[in-house]
Amino acid sequence: MAGICDEIISNFGIIAQAICDADDVKRGHFRITDRHGIERDFPLPSLSIALVDSRPERIQHIGQAAAIARDLKKKAKDRAGSAWVANYDYP
Repeated sequence: MAGICDEIISNFGIIAQAICDADDVKRGHFRITDRHGIERDFPLPSLSIALVDSRPERIQHIGQAAAIARDLKKKAKDRAGSAWVANYDYP
């Protein structure tokens, strides 16, 4: 799974950079003027992947899987740029 997640994130990065303005990519963020005329900076697109081991011996109900995914997603989003996290050891 590690290799698949790394490939997904790599491909996402290629696509995200291709659709972003070159100056934005160099700066590392979008600079946008809001409706009040104030310039604001926003991060470039990123991808967060949460892998949950959903085998019956690990998960008793769907709510438990959703809570684990929520917590993992937060961990992934706390990292800079795109990232993936899992609640199990991966090959």
